[in-house]
Amino acid sequence: MLSVYVDLHVHIGSAGGRVVKVTASRDLTVAKILEYVPRVKGLDIIGIVDGASPGVLSELEAMVREKVLAPHPGGGLSAGDLLVIPGVEMELAASSGGSAHFLAYFPALESIREFSVELGQYVTNPQLSTQKAVLSPVEALELVRAHEGFLVPAHAFTPHKGVLGCCASSLKQVFGAERDKIFALELGLSADTAMADSLSELADITFLTSSDAHSLPKIGREYMRFQLEEACFASLREALQGGSKTNKLQANYGLAPALGKYHRSFCPECGQIFEEGRPVLACPNCPESKVVKGVWDRLLEIADQESNSPSHRPPYIYQVPLEMLPGIGPKTKSKLIAQIGPEKYVLNEASPEEIAAGAGKKAAEIIIRARQGELVYIPGGGGKYGRPKLA
Repeated sequence: MLSVYVDLHVHIGSAGGRVVKVTASRDLTVAKILEYVPRVKGLDIIGIVDGASPGVLSELEAMVREKVLAPHPGGGLSAGDLLVIPGVEMELAASSGGSAHFLAYFPALESIREFSVELGQYVTNPQLSTQKAVLSPVEALELVRAHEGFLVPAHAFTPHKGVLGCCASSLKQVFGAERDKIFALELGLSADTAMADSLSELADITFLTSSDAHSLPKIGREYMRFQLEEACFASLREALQGGSKTNKLQANYGLAPALGKYHRSFCPECGQIFEEGRPVLACPNCPESKVVKGVWDRLLEIADQESNSPSHRPPYIYQVPLEMLPGIGPKTKSKLIAQIGPEKYVLNEASPEEIAAGAGKKAAEIIIRARQGELVYIPGGGGKYGRPKLA
């Protein structure tokens, strides 16, 4: 059995000299990801979610020809010890109102190439990521499945493009009789397992924690640990579908939800991020203002039970990325990774003595306190990240 670390939501900023994800760094390229992720982040599998862009597809196909990437018999593309899962992010309108982002993953370049050709009929500019497709969620689900893929709601509870955050109060409203074909859902940075398990409908669904990275440093700020028989698409899919003795999700690693950009409601008129112990759905100071509803507030609005995690749910392990830790600057971060190992190891496994030897006692104290949950979190909201600070 293998223990593998997985981030299934990584964007591409540019390919072939052309923009792919408008809001992503231009340095976020396939080539740089392949070099950076094993060395700096220590992950084993990544999902590149702009794989339907013709520019990205061409680069991936060229890398296969040049033997930088090799198709894995079980699905995915191998680059040494790193496996790439080709995927797509698209925006779909729900009949219940609003539009949301969805992720689709495919086993092979041939599958995503065929999907890209068909998707191109429903979007304005196929080159750009996360285009609004003239497809319903059910139609998109059928199209993805027809090309050997599976569909996942992205950052499901966020006020901007989260299917349960701005479109509907249940997946059944969106997918109807096809709801049982959705077996995984991405929590997003502002939610955790305990929050999502206040919706009884999600009891049979696997929760994903992924970064939604728009730059290289953001890769791996959330990720998952799986036990897999083999690091490939087929084993990963089986684990997400409910798992088996050999393939299963073992842990979610994610931000404390308060650090997310949309954890609490925010009033754009007065700039207040609300911290009350109740959901805030309207600003008490600005009656004409429409609040940006926080994930915590939204989930309490639509919850149908006290948080109740099913027995199959793995632990959710809170972690604060190095770049967010107070007192850990870019130089210290670089020193830690160069002298101790990838960020995943530094945050969760390195001993205090190792960390102190690499970057000093102060850095070791901060990282260990974060690991033990001893930081205080200032909640984020309205597109502004929360802040951790030393108690």
